[in-house]
Amino acid sequence: MKASTLCLFLLLYEISIVSGTESKDAPAVFAGATLDVATPDYSTIEKYEYRLHHVKTPSYTAKPGYFIEKVVEGDTTICECSPKGAFVKVTHCFIKDLLDLIHVYTIDLNGAKNACYFLKKDGQWSSIGEEEFYNNFGALSITGYDFNDKVLDVSKASTDWELYVNESPKSPFAVYGTRSTCRVSEIKTKNRGGITIWKRENDEWCTKLTFYPREGDHKLLWIVTKDPYENENILYYSKMSGSWKSVDKDEYLEDLAKAGFDRSTFDDRVTLDISNVDEKLFFIDKYQVDIIVENRHHVLPGFRMNKVVQGKDIIWESSDDRFSIHFSFHGRGPKISLGVLFTTNTKKENKIIYYGKLDGKWVTITKDEYYDVLSDRDSPIYTHEVDKPDIVMSSFRNKQGLRIATYASKVENAKADILLVHGARSHLTSDFLTFNMDWNYERYGFEIFPYCSVFDEPVIVKEVSNAERYRSYFEYKTLEGMNPLDILHRSQYRATFVEALNRLGYNVYGYDLQSHGFSESKTESRCHAKKFMDYIYDLLQFISIVKRGKFGDPNEKWDDKLVFNSHETNRKIILMGYSMGGNMVIRAVQKFYKEIKNPKAKFVDGLIGLSAMLDMSIYLDTLTKKIVRPILELDACCQPEKKAYFHYTYDIALHFERFTDYNTDPVYYSDRYTRNTRMSPFSACRRVRKKKRTKLYPKDLPTLFVHTTDDDGCGIKGPRKMVNKSLKDSKVAKLVELSGCGHHMAAIQLIPILVPLLEKWLNGHFSETVNMKRPLQVPSNVKEGESTVPVQSNLRNVAPK
Repeated sequence: MKASTLCLFLLLYEISIVSGTESKDAPAVFAGATLDVATPDYSTIEKYEYRLHHVKTPSYTAKPGYFIEKVVEGDTTICECSPKGAFVKVTHCFIKDLLDLIHVYTIDLNGAKNACYFLKKDGQWSSIGEEEFYNNFGALSITGYDFNDKVLDVSKASTDWELYVNESPKSPFAVYGTRSTCRVSEIKTKNRGGITIWKRENDEWCTKLTFYPREGDHKLLWIVTKDPYENENILYYSKMSGSWKSVDKDEYLEDLAKAGFDRSTFDDRVTLDISNVDEKLFFIDKYQVDIIVENRHHVLPGFRMNKVVQGKDIIWESSDDRFSIHFSFHGRGPKISLGVLFTTNTKKENKIIYYGKLDGKWVTITKDEYYDVLSDRDSPIYTHEVDKPDIVMSSFRNKQGLRIATYASKVENAKADILLVHGARSHLTSDFLTFNMDWNYERYGFEIFPYCSVFDEPVIVKEVSNAERYRSYFEYKTLEGMNPLDILHRSQYRATFVEALNRLGYNVYGYDLQSHGFSESKTESRCHAKKFMDYIYDLLQFISIVKRGKFGDPNEKWDDKLVFNSHETNRKIILMGYSMGGNMVIRAVQKFYKEIKNPKAKFVDGLIGLSAMLDMSIYLDTLTKKIVRPILELDACCQPEKKAYFHYTYDIALHFERFTDYNTDPVYYSDRYTRNTRMSPFSACRRVRKKKRTKLYPKDLPTLFVHTTDDDGCGIKGPRKMVNKSLKDSKVAKLVELSGCGHHMAAIQLIPILVPLLEKWLNGHFSETVNMKRPLQVPSNVKEGESTVPVQSNLRNVAPK
């Protein structure tokens, strides 16, 4: 009796202690909550909303003190979550009136992970398998883009800018591949009054057409179609009887022989000589910045490479059924030559081979060796070793209540903090890291247009797992504390701009602009802000967070007094903005000093603009465009979220970099801009250079702009005017001009000339951060304050990204 009384007393005492110390804000119990995906109860449910591709993918978790025990839609139960008390994250993927998917990710109390998948069809929810879920998501992700729905006019195909054309005399066929900008839904002999040869019936589109003969009256045609599930189909047509009709393969081949085709003489294999490229067999894009050269070679549709040479030197020659469709040459001055060869076979077993020219001879090298040489990773300027990259994600709530995704990549004994701001469309990792070529090519290939032949024997094509492609975007607990590379398997850290800054001894911070990357959006549109100043407020808030050492605290919210305050720090902070981010970093400095009204207050210690968006006059190269601009700006104010006029769908061209952005990066924006996004850069460039703002910019703030002379993304006139006029009284504002046409200044191939230049500038202005003297390397023909060498006249304005 005494023992039981004592136990009861101790139990009541413990309850009274817990009750007395419990937070007033904490839930009284750990209770189950029901998630209704139609109308979530935000008193128990936390919502995080960003998009993968253009698909809405809000995710839901329980708030502290609750766990999700059931997922419903109105009165319909989708699933019961078990075990009780487990962590549950529900991701809802949908495009209205098109497709509905739900992913339920569970981690039980022992750490065991599980996932369930559901599809809504004909108004009913049902459980499905993993691969079916991801196949449907993959199809959903490429459905609904604002493609140009094209009716192809055969009579004008050879001059159609949305087609890749092969009318080479080496080929007996006329072959046309479609660009990424369009979806061919119908093929007609003539656009007006012509005969329809083929017309889309379901969701498929035509990606390749092959006519015979090449010249004159076409008698035969075979086309390749593709659907959102990546299923390819080959269709055959013949006009031997006088009118176009559908035939099977055997009938096609029989009519082909009747039309005079001699199969014994047909050979679609070609040799690429990178020292003397035959433009009748290959497309070539040339890109150069200072001593950095990149030439991309892609076979015309209908051909395959089986050999690559440089004069008499053989680089690669196929010894089996493997062939190549693309070869990229990289050069840095006369001593560095590298090559990347994209190979495949009819089974679509994709493999990249890397090459380097050593002692005058081309040899195969490893991927790491290729990247190390390309980025000059063994340069003596680097002082810090990063054995294991540790990029950490976090977030904060901005002035509008949106959750903004943030990143940090720190090193021991850091010299200073560098805060990076990315450009439009992209996100921090796409602009300042790089993509893993092997991972992307093995899983997605590089099929701009199909490289199959009508004479290929049927084979079992390698199936690519969509679960392997997309699983990492769904199966994680929270972005807080995550390494983004655990989600973005397409990306890599080694030999990138972020790694270079880390190895120079700098902490690197960054974030995704609102409506970009993993950050939330205020509107239904991605890559869109209601006002350009919304971007500036987010940047000001993040600078305050970093200065106050609050990175990693997701509870950070907007506070005017904290944001517009000169916080003392034990490390220097350098702002670095690329492209549109280059405009933002300047505007942030101007806004801070306007609000704080103390020109002696300390905000940041230095500012760097890489290809900074300070001038958009290159887009106003005709009188008509100059007249129309103010009209379009007014229209953008009235209808900000509608799609922009005169703005075409994202064109990946023949660049693997753009192909990966478009196909393999779900958080990269590759659709058409909204009208506000399209026109706001013009006003942003005018405002940043207005005298009332430039006079707020500290004359003693070390400022560096790095720009190429022929940048066709953001004109060089802007940085020139900023340094020579707006900041003419500053002795610490500099512009370095590099000859060439590159815009993506942080690209991996430019690291060997950009990073030494930055190191020299940083050491010159912040000598107290330097522990030892090191050799300095600068671009071969550029010095600060001096004019640049002339740009080669034959360079095309093709940016690396």
